[in-house]
Amino acid sequence: MGNKLITGAGGSIGQELALQIIENNPNDLIILNDISEYSLFHIQNILMEKGYDNFELVLGDCGDIFIQNIISKNNIDQIYHSAAYKHVNLSKSMPQIYYRYNVKCFLNILRFSKEHNTKLTLISTDKAVEPINPMGISKRFCELLAINSSNNGHPVSIVRFGNVINSSGSVIPLFKKQIENGGPILLTDINATRYFMSISQAVRLVLVASQLEPNTYILDMGMPVKILDVAFNVASEYGKRIVENPTSSNEISIKIIGLREGEKLEEKLTYNKITNSDNNAICIADENKKINKEFINDLILKIDNSDFIEVNNIDWEKGDWKN
Repeated sequence: MGNKLITGAGGSIGQELALQIIENNPNDLIILNDISEYSLFHIQNILMEKGYDNFELVLGDCGDIFIQNIISKNNIDQIYHSAAYKHVNLSKSMPQIYYRYNVKCFLNILRFSKEHNTKLTLISTDKAVEPINPMGISKRFCELLAINSSNNGHPVSIVRFGNVINSSGSVIPLFKKQIENGGPILLTDINATRYFMSISQAVRLVLVASQLEPNTYILDMGMPVKILDVAFNVASEYGKRIVENPTSSNEISIKIIGLREGEKLEEKLTYNKITNSDNNAICIADENKKINKEFINDLILKIDNSDFIEVNNIDWEKGDWKN
């Protein structure tokens, strides 16, 4: 029992975190923070329509000291950090922005949680495993900072999972929009696969994992799904049949556009072996080992000083600069 903070509360995961935490903790005050005015207004309306009033809104960058001073008055004992820039393709055009803001925001929240002796759960992504795009790289930086902090006795956990169904920017809403516009459905590669899970199930497991001992946790997302099969299923929901050359209103085509830079044919959820936890749907990643202190200190210094970050000589698994 106690007051809780959700950063990025206006995002797809943040909104579901807000709904489940507020519903399950009616006697606690839940602080909802987001940098987007519209997103915060949206989740406020959802909660008010449901009759909830045990929440407070804080608009602004959660890494900002002014915002943190406001939050600190509420005696927070648990932070769920879901705030981040998350768009893979956008990150390629402005990589240093993703490194800078995703990592700096988390670093400041990490410092805040240490100062106030607060448990912290980092919401991460399969894109952080062997990252090849700036978004994934930035999230791996956050993971390395979290692992280092956890190894030093700070109660911080990582919960990593793949795609959640119908989240903003995910493939299913894009397919739906393309179908509604008459097609074609744009597919990167017929062999591309992704992990999928419902938002509500992912968040339910995040909340369970956050109560376990600090560690890196992987949600059991089942077997990866071929994106081609997803396209066929979404088309079927619209009463459409996929054909090469559509001739009627109930037919639609697929166009193969190729994997874009920074996209993988298939995603991985972990670097090493995983072991079972007390919950069958949550696994423990064998990743919380000592990380090079020099690497972490150098990374923190670069972020604090807004220096350029060279990412091509980093060993992502070990958390070290390559020789």
